[in-house]
Amino acid sequence: MKELKILEALYSNTLGGSEMLGLALANEFVARGHDCDILTVFTGDGSFVADLDASGRNVYEAGFHGRHLSRRLTVPLYLYRLFKQQAYDAIHCHHMAVFFHCLLPARLAGIPRIVVTEHAHQHFAGNDKLTRRSKRLGPKADCVTVIHRELERFFGEELGIPADRLRFIANGVDTNVFSPAPAPAELQDRIDAHGWTHTIGCVSRMHPDKDIPNLLRAFRATIEQSSGRPGLIVVGDGQERPVVESLIAEAGIGDQVLLAGVQTNINEWMRVFDLFVLPSRREGVPLAILEALSAGLPIVATRVGGVPDIVDESVGRLVEPEDPDNLGRTLADMIADPDRLERMSTQARRTALERYSFSNMVDRYLDALGVAIDP
Repeated sequence: MKELKILEALYSNTLGGSEMLGLALANEFVARGHDCDILTVFTGDGSFVADLDASGRNVYEAGFHGRHLSRRLTVPLYLYRLFKQQAYDAIHCHHMAVFFHCLLPARLAGIPRIVVTEHAHQHFAGNDKLTRRSKRLGPKADCVTVIHRELERFFGEELGIPADRLRFIANGVDTNVFSPAPAPAELQDRIDAHGWTHTIGCVSRMHPDKDIPNLLRAFRATIEQSSGRPGLIVVGDGQERPVVESLIAEAGIGDQVLLAGVQTNINEWMRVFDLFVLPSRREGVPLAILEALSAGLPIVATRVGGVPDIVDESVGRLVEPEDPDNLGRTLADMIADPDRLERMSTQARRTALERYSFSNMVDRYLDALGVAIDP
């Protein structure tokens, strides 16, 4: 197998699903004997800096900000010099916007292969400029990969990406890390102290796209319709936290909701959940759902983006976005049937092992980047 020098080009240093995937790929590429650096193209809030620093990878920051004329002029030159100096064999861009900035500097620097992965269909909705640029520049990539089938159709039919350059690569998860197992005793005791009969869990940023306020409205309905005393844990943080806290106080459900904040041991938190919920307005393919499947959790999620590719009635239920009454009823219905939860739990784990292996995903990305994988 030829060893490559690869650059994972991420959107920014803000914590997000594509950033987490890019870092995970970089670390695995190195573990498999390749050399891999990381680039962040846009300015961000810095919430991913600690993870990048801890990885041990070389991390470069272009710091692009469209409102600053000077950055529009200096970023292309910075990227050209970086690419020329490092002489990468391949550059892997996450999102079309990153690809637009890297394409010309990469070609001028003589980089032999540039691959772009798009993670989100919603970015194109009503964004004519992004669509036009993608139609014009997308076919210039050596390979375009997408993470769900609707994106594959959109890129092929609407953006005109040639079929021989377009690949569907499902996101993957480390099924050894995210697995059904007892939670650490200290964490389990902390949750048990609440006296909840069922624990519903959500792992998500508190961003408008994720619609955590809608989940709080739904959970109030779940409490009213449940014969037990369910609890809700939200792992994550973000700009909508004040709204979420206000809704909890107004509803008087503070003793049944735990806002756990940002956690590094997501796999351990998932082990105290009985059910996983994601109430998003918009999504690509959320890694948190794949992690929940791998942990053997039944899923309740909204029918958006690539979620229907993952969640069928064998592992959970889908509801329409922004419908708290239906979401609340569905959650109450799910926790009222422990036998169904157990069946879905078994199937969720099986689905993760069969369809969403991290190792298989890495093989497919390396193949897209030009690495011949030994059979």
